[in-house]
Amino acid sequence: MNTEIRRSGPQQQPGGCLTGVARVIALVVVLPVRLVWDALAFCLRQLWRWVLAPIGRVLGLLIEYLLVIPLRWLWEWVLAPLGRALRWLTDLLVVTPLRWLWRWVLLPVLKAL
Repeated sequence: MNTEIRRSGPQQQPGGCLTGVARVIALVVVLPVRLVWDALAFCLRQLWRWVLAPIGRVLGLLIEYLLVIPLRWLWEWVLAPLGRALRWLTDLLVVTPLRWLWRWVLLPVLKAL
C-alpha cells in the first residue's frame, strides 16, 4: 500500500535544465518558420486555385479549338481521302498491271522453260 501523501501545492515538472532552452528555441526559431511556411502554403494554394488553374483551363480550351479540331478536320476530310485515293491509284496503275504481267506473261514463259 502506498503511504506517501501527495501535496496539493505546485507540481514540479520533470525534465532537466535544457527544457527551458528548448522552449525558447522553439518559440524564437520554430514558430516563426512554421508561420511563414503556413502563410506561403496558403498563398500558393490560393494562387493555384484562382490564377493558375483557370489559366490552364483556358489554355486547354484554346489548344483544343485552335489546334486539335482543325488538325482532326484536316485528317478526316483532306489527308485520309487523299491517302485512300493514292492507294486506289497505285493499285490501279502499278499493282494490277504487274499482276497481269506476272499471270499472263512471265508465268507461262517460266512454265515453258
